[in-house]
Amino acid sequence: APGEYTIYAGDGEGCYRTATATLENEGFVVVTDASATGTSCGDANGVITITATSENATFVEYSLNGIDYDLENMFSGLPSGKQLVYARDSFGCIATAEVEVPGSTPLSAEVEISAPICADGNGEIRVVPTGGVGPYQYSINGGSFRDDAVFDRLDVGEYTIEVRDASGCFYEMTQLLDRDCVAALPTAIAPNGNGKNECFQLLYWTYVDIKNYQIFHRWGELVYDARPFNSVEHTVYWDGKVNGQVDPGVFLYNVTFVNEKGEEITMQGNVTVIQ
Repeated sequence: APGEYTIYAGDGEGCYRTATATLENEGFVVVTDASATGTSCGDANGVITITATSENATFVEYSLNGIDYDLENMFSGLPSGKQLVYARDSFGCIATAEVEVPGSTPLSAEVEISAPICADGNGEIRVVPTGGVGPYQYSINGGSFRDDAVFDRLDVGEYTIEVRDASGCFYEMTQLLDRDCVAALPTAIAPNGNGKNECFQLLYWTYVDIKNYQIFHRWGELVYDARPFNSVEHTVYWDGKVNGQVDPGVFLYNVTFVNEKGEEITMQGNVTVIQ
């Protein structure tokens, strides 16, 4: 401890000498403040600031690992959690402090989609954010941010969705809207010359190649066979006639076409011919 001391020395013959010595306080490092700024956006961007003093020391330096010291007393780019910080003065005295960096929840989002049904322009994307700090705002394809999380009247295509929270954090994702269109064939036709439901025609949002188009009598007899042809060729479709005459009744069909994705779609069922 610092102070003045008396030193005694003697030999075996009874001779003694005394001397005085003074020990001065060369330093005692004390951490006076250690604080943290929490992370944001779930990133490792926390900050710790530490301040220490030491009497008679010419400098105080700081470290996060107790090995690498620097005069800078601020440490950035830190993850959430507890950190042990070190302060060392010019005499080599060391003090430590434990500081906790508050964490944050990263911003994320999912989408609920309604694909365009056959015709363009009726698709919908609903954004569902998670994490971050509300309230949230949303943007599509680089447009202005808005509070409404639903984007409607969308065509087929790829969309870039951005979410921004109250802390200024961003989350970006892409979403493909594909066409959701189901092909249909009539359950009944009425070839009576009025121009309505005159033939057994494939109903689809675009023209496709029909690879197989067969009509069978209900006892299994093939009564009409056309292949291949494009769905735009309306004169090829069956008009309900057998041997040149309209034949009322129930018939079976087997139709295969190739959709816009190159997939073969086979449809089987029955159709009623009404006279």
